[in-house]
Amino acid sequence: MDKIRLQDLESILGVTFEDKKWLNDAVTHKSYLVQDSSANHYEKLELLGDAVLDLLILEVLIEKFPLDAEGQLSRKRASLVNQSALNDLAKKLKLDLYIKLSHGEQKTGGLGKASILSSVLESILGAVYMDQGIKIAKKFVGQLFDEAIESGAYFQLDFKTRLQEFVQGKFKSTPYYKLLNTQQLSALGVLAEEFTVGVFIENECWAIGRGRSKKEAEQQAAEIAIKVKMNTLKV
Repeated sequence: MDKIRLQDLESILGVTFEDKKWLNDAVTHKSYLVQDSSANHYEKLELLGDAVLDLLILEVLIEKFPLDAEGQLSRKRASLVNQSALNDLAKKLKLDLYIKLSHGEQKTGGLGKASILSSVLESILGAVYMDQGIKIAKKFVGQLFDEAIESGAYFQLDFKTRLQEFVQGKFKSTPYYKLLNTQQLSALGVLAEEFTVGVFIENECWAIGRGRSKKEAEQQAAEIAIKVKMNTLKV
């Protein structure tokens, strides 16, 4: 990659590399070696970046959510470092403009593949770590994920798990769900089932939810229970 394009990418990333070779390698796909056999592809840096990301995003989350238990932190981390979330971040950074692919890979839509975009983002983190060290790598991760963490957009809203953790912690009990009713609904001539489910704690019904499936109804019941009971109990 030419010097100007590397500088453009550095500007986007907010990192100035001491050795530009790390960044150049980080955006070089293995297929590109067909055109330039002297190039180095990003797969080793991707492996490193994956490990560094797991470590640093967890450290950032612990600092952001000091009251979260390990299970909650683990779920938050998983929701941020999966391919879909990384692909979104890579697109936001417009990394597709800087990835070096073979002509053949480009023709098959390689620049739009989530697998490639997410891998390049991880390899760039690996390059940042190798060139700048752990402190700058953590700063890079913090800035990269700041909006996603603050908005909670990628956090899995598993209300059943949240309710279970709350009830077990406060009451040493486990919620259970009971199907209360099933009925046929008609909308625009199409029949569909609606399930009504109650969530019970120690034989007391905390909330009732409805949905087109039992799972959906259970999630709604748990969500209502969390909002109502946690507020009532001032948790």
